[in-house]
Amino acid sequence: EFELPLQEGELYEKRLPYQIAEWYSQFSKQGGILYPPPETYVYYQNKVGLANLFNERKVKIPATWVFSSFAEAEAEQDNIQFPVVIKDPYGYSSLGLMQAADKEEFLKNVKLHFEHALPGVETIVQSKVVALREARVTYIEGRPFHAYWRIRKSLDSASAASNLGGYQDFDFPMQDIAPYVAEFANQTGIPVGGVDFIWEAADADVKTTPYTLEVSPTSDINPPAPPSWHKTYKEFKKTKGYRRAFLQVRRLWTDLMTLAVIDKYRRERKDLFVDIDNV
Repeated sequence: EFELPLQEGELYEKRLPYQIAEWYSQFSKQGGILYPPPETYVYYQNKVGLANLFNERKVKIPATWVFSSFAEAEAEQDNIQFPVVIKDPYGYSSLGLMQAADKEEFLKNVKLHFEHALPGVETIVQSKVVALREARVTYIEGRPFHAYWRIRKSLDSASAASNLGGYQDFDFPMQDIAPYVAEFANQTGIPVGGVDFIWEAADADVKTTPYTLEVSPTSDINPPAPPSWHKTYKEFKKTKGYRRAFLQVRRLWTDLMTLAVIDKYRRERKDLFVDIDNV
């Protein structure tokens, strides 16, 4: 564990991703090689950093604005493409998520955000892609190994998170999206991550380029519920079988990470020496 010294008035969640990256980089400075690279952790629960990265790397995302104050948001209100989702830039599990269908609701909710935010904490405003389903894809070295649909309770929902009534469908065409996942990882420089994609079409062709909502270099991973399960995923998490399923999928992740590192090292070596006895 590491200490996280904060300046007066500094938000823990805003400082955290940079502290993680700096802490891991200490190992690199001593000659160690970490995978994934320490610098990717600056995007952990950091929507401001991600918005800047996606714009810089030309990743397809919904129209997005980062506001540092209510005055900035108020001045830009005529350019906002409604409906929008208003996000806490350092939040998780859809905490602090709000929506706005028009200017009046937009100004009310952005003002509410800044009234409760610490000084220096921004807000993210993003045009809402009105669709029931989005995809969560977890990948290693640009290769997906776990994916499912996250399905909103209704089109009015701000998020497909299970704590907001969303549920999961693990019947996902992972191989079809694999080429774009490889492109995304290369484009962003984030070789390992859990990424959320969304399409406007109800019957989306996952071979087409999606909108990217966000990506995290590390996250929890949801194992599939049994085929016989017909309640919400939130309820499945409270069953005895969930912990075993969770550990199984985490073990798979660990195995694949190990193989990816070995393969990456093998491919980057200039010379390979093989010693066979008595030959």
